[in-house]
Amino acid sequence: MRYARGYRFLHDGCAPEGGAPPVKMLLGPWPADKPLAELRRTFPQVEFGVAASPADVVAQIVHADAYFGAPNADAVRAARRLRWIQASSAGVEWLEAVPTVVESDIVVTNTRGAHAGTIGEHVFAMLLTFTRQMRFFDECQRQHKWSRAEGEERVQGLAGKMLAIIGLGNIGRAIGLRAAVSRGGIVDEDALVEALRTERLAGAGLDVTLREPLAADSPLWDVERLIITPHVSAHSQRTMNLMWEIVKENIAHFLAGEPLTNLVDKRLGY
Repeated sequence: MRYARGYRFLHDGCAPEGGAPPVKMLLGPWPADKPLAELRRTFPQVEFGVAASPADVVAQIVHADAYFGAPNADAVRAARRLRWIQASSAGVEWLEAVPTVVESDIVVTNTRGAHAGTIGEHVFAMLLTFTRQMRFFDECQRQHKWSRAEGEERVQGLAGKMLAIIGLGNIGRAIGLRAAVSRGGIVDEDALVEALRTERLAGAGLDVTLREPLAADSPLWDVERLIITPHVSAHSQRTMNLMWEIVKENIAHFLAGEPLTNLVDKRLGY
């Protein structure tokens, strides 16, 4: 994965002459440019560093008061003054691999609410692909076939159908009680393959899998009536804008010594 360019801290954490040491926030590896100029303009009292790689996180987090991303165990061990971790997603499964964070006084927040609308749209894109038989019509188009009669037999509508939802968080509400969506760990992938092959399930859509990236030899790739997307359902420009608004709000709270938004219960994991 190609990461955005790194920017190292200018100071080693020592106070400049006649003043207190600047608050330092390290932004973890991210496969896109961050609104660094806007952050620096909005918070001139904060020194922002950008890690270009996971190894760079370990090197720079030593002097950081706050971190944006999901630090691994090596990074947490290297941190000397870390007080706050702002996760870049709603999920914080990475906490399972860093129990020292759970046991520490480090505050963890997430970006809950920023991704819900976009994920809801992605769910319905998958759902309508099945009900309106878009894969069938795509194949007909490639073959230059006008298959109206067969198409009319295949297509279905959503009206009158009963759909299930698992969990009533922000994402569930965004879907509006109209579809089921869950995290990759909820799905028994072997059972899913069997259910699709025996036609007990009419179709399924996966944006997350138990192991990512999904191995090239995974049987999931070749299952009919299964749509796979590479963990992109939460991403859109609007989502990114909402996420950074949450981050900026929390930076302001952090500087003012106020309670942060979207606090995570580290033991419960949400």
